[in-house]
Amino acid sequence: MRRHISGGQLKAICGFAVAILLGCGSSPTGATGGAVGSTGGASNNGGTTSTGGVTSNGGVVLTGGSPATGGDATTGGALDTGGASATGGVRTGANTVTGGATGGRSTTGGTMTSGGTTRAGGTTTTGGKSSAGGATSAGGGAGLTFDVDLSKGPASQYAPSATPASVSPYIYGINGFGSFVASKTKWGLIRSGGDLASAYNWTNNYYNAGADYCYQERAFDNATGLAGTLTTATGDSIAAAQVKGEAFLASIPILEYVAAAYDNNGVYTTCGTSAGADTLGCSSHNSQVSANVDNFPYAPSAAFVGNAAAKGSAFCLCGSGATGCSGCAVVQDPVYQDEFVNFIKVKFANGGAPVFFSLDNEPNYWEGTHPELWQNVHAAQSCNTGTVTYDDIVTRNKAFAIAVKNAWPTTKVFGPVVAGDGLVYAHSYSADSHWPTEFLDYYLQQMHDASVTAGQPLLDSLDTHYYTVGSTDAACVQYPRLFWDPNYTELSASATDAVDFSWDGNSDGKGPYFDNHWYPRQLIPRLLKKIAAIYPAGGTAAPGISFSEYNAGCETTAAGGVAEADLLGIFGREGVFAATAWPLQSTNSNFLVAGFDLYRNYDGSGTAVGDLAVLANTSDYQTTSVYAFVSSQNAGAVDVVAVNKETSAQSVTIRIADAPALSVASLYRLAGTSATVSAVAGTAPSVACNAGTCTLTCAMPAISATTITLR
Repeated sequence: MRRHISGGQLKAICGFAVAILLGCGSSPTGATGGAVGSTGGASNNGGTTSTGGVTSNGGVVLTGGSPATGGDATTGGALDTGGASATGGVRTGANTVTGGATGGRSTTGGTMTSGGTTRAGGTTTTGGKSSAGGATSAGGGAGLTFDVDLSKGPASQYAPSATPASVSPYIYGINGFGSFVASKTKWGLIRSGGDLASAYNWTNNYYNAGADYCYQERAFDNATGLAGTLTTATGDSIAAAQVKGEAFLASIPILEYVAAAYDNNGVYTTCGTSAGADTLGCSSHNSQVSANVDNFPYAPSAAFVGNAAAKGSAFCLCGSGATGCSGCAVVQDPVYQDEFVNFIKVKFANGGAPVFFSLDNEPNYWEGTHPELWQNVHAAQSCNTGTVTYDDIVTRNKAFAIAVKNAWPTTKVFGPVVAGDGLVYAHSYSADSHWPTEFLDYYLQQMHDASVTAGQPLLDSLDTHYYTVGSTDAACVQYPRLFWDPNYTELSASATDAVDFSWDGNSDGKGPYFDNHWYPRQLIPRLLKKIAAIYPAGGTAAPGISFSEYNAGCETTAAGGVAEADLLGIFGREGVFAATAWPLQSTNSNFLVAGFDLYRNYDGSGTAVGDLAVLANTSDYQTTSVYAFVSSQNAGAVDVVAVNKETSAQSVTIRIADAPALSVASLYRLAGTSATVSAVAGTAPSVACNAGTCTLTCAMPAISATTITLR
């Protein structure tokens, strides 16, 4: 995700630490419909028109096929929140992310529902408006009810499980801005990625920040040694995360160059105040230039060294904590990424939590975010108007995925990490030779075929970025429905386009593509359907889906915490493999960050909800959401997360079928003006159980999310 930091707004996230490598990717601008609130980036005038017809790659209601198994999921571990503040402006162009199937939730031949599949026992799934037991439909006034059944699986839109389903711990992830690991929140995954990842050189720990951050080039965190910022014992590093039992997602640059040990001014303060152009006539992302630009030449130059996927010879064996390798010197030009993977494997494979690898960051925006690296700039194309074709991304993904897997066969690879309309177009639009096939369909087929040839899966998670940043509280609490809801038509097609893709997709003059083929969005089941169509059951293991950047907005109000709580419940219910939120505001007193605590630190001591999702339905899914969990380790524990999206309080009756003898309810809540989950004072609601069904009534304040633990 790309955003602009101007004037004194230094990116204070971890003091030039992990957040800088984490710098988001670009936001798209103005393809024919015009960008909505973009701060810049590559402008696209719709691309060259294609003579081929536009075909739909799946409608909203999609049936048949086996969903992705998502690979294995570990038990996760304690990651911690908190963190330094990011003072950069809120991103104004939309990006995209995809979710993914959780490990262990593999079904074959399931169907994607389109608004309420009836389940055994007469309980309808979340897609529909009817509740179990004849409770009134959405908007009805006969009393709000939440119906939970501990014997049944969650009401996912694609291939719902008949029995309780494992929730991947990796959905509880965040982009590491420097101090999350140090807090009590039990994070499932820390990501190190973003714009700076595209030029990161592990052999000298240098990066180039690209156009979004004035091309600053310097040592990352001022750390020394091999992959210094990832191996340090403090901050949101691999070493620190593994102490807490937290998984880590590192990034692999896949362009032809990475940063040399070359320092320019390293200035942020003048970024956005000095107008002009750089040595190629390219302005920075926001049409303003800093003092950094004229102090280094674009690649190929002394400021950069080569980058290659595979070394083709023996790796240097580097001991734990070493800044060098015994008996050999790591080659620094070109830099070899399989040697980087092997270095991380030697140091961290036995660290108690897994390390995964992401293939670069938002490649569909390379030409605008990293013109200093992107070769098309040097092919007589105007800066920020070059294309990134399907094959530009696919060819590199295949080569680097093979290198990663050869170096560490049991790790997991995330790709293609595209954002916004890159899911559909890459950055070549209808001019691409493979159009009208959508980019992700082509990408999945190519990665599947390459996996068959390689004899091992090369793609473990279909990873995208999906930003749905709301501008009002009312919008923020509803936008999570874009990830799953087949009935989310209160938001029109054109309004949906403005929220996520920033235009209507009419790149070939044949009408608004997104409106005709991607509305309603129903993003998670749509992506699972794409995977199932290309990875049949019994063949090469199918990837899960992940969102390594997402954000629903409203981080400074309770609505942001409610939206995050809703999204985490959706990710667990719908079978997402991994997700790492990207905060856009200060991470101090941040409601988005606090939303995680409802699931991973509700009592302030790092206690988490159960690891198995069960059936949970609301009689009014437009104004409320409900998610329920049981524990594989404690048969007597039931956890319910209740979300009230309304601006007024609501009372709800919760019915729990096939329940143990529950007697005590404890409530922990995020509401009001404090970005903290706190125990609810006063008398707890009483729990009455009869013939295996337990009932309680709870009051939900306006715009609130509540974790209810029942024992």
